[in-house]
Amino acid sequence: MAKYPRAGFQFDRLNSNLISIPIPEEKEIVVLEPIGNHCRGTTFLNANDIIDEKLTKVFDSISNRIPGFYFGRYDLRCSSIEDLKKGKNVRIIELNGAGSEPGHIYHPGASISVHGRN
Repeated sequence: MAKYPRAGFQFDRLNSNLISIPIPEEKEIVVLEPIGNHCRGTTFLNANDIIDEKLTKVFDSISNRIPGFYFGRYDLRCSSIEDLKKGKNVRIIELNGAGSEPGHIYHPGASISVHGRN
């Protein structure tokens, strides 16, 4: 955790909750937080670059089943980008409507300025 500043900030909190933090083997992944949250160190990344026809079809097939839903943001978990584009192994955690906060603004280095202008 010490190698990653955002994770390192959480060390004392995790220890204070009597959670046993395992020492991972080399290249082993250990989940420290099951739910993404800014105050617990999660980094949110914009992945608009993966949007293609397959992904659009998956989200259209989900969204078209929700009466009156035309614009919003899905918070989800998936096993891989490939599975996401197939609509497999995807869990929708939350559906946020048109008034929701835009998630892309939390991408490290992102600007909330219009078209890169301040």
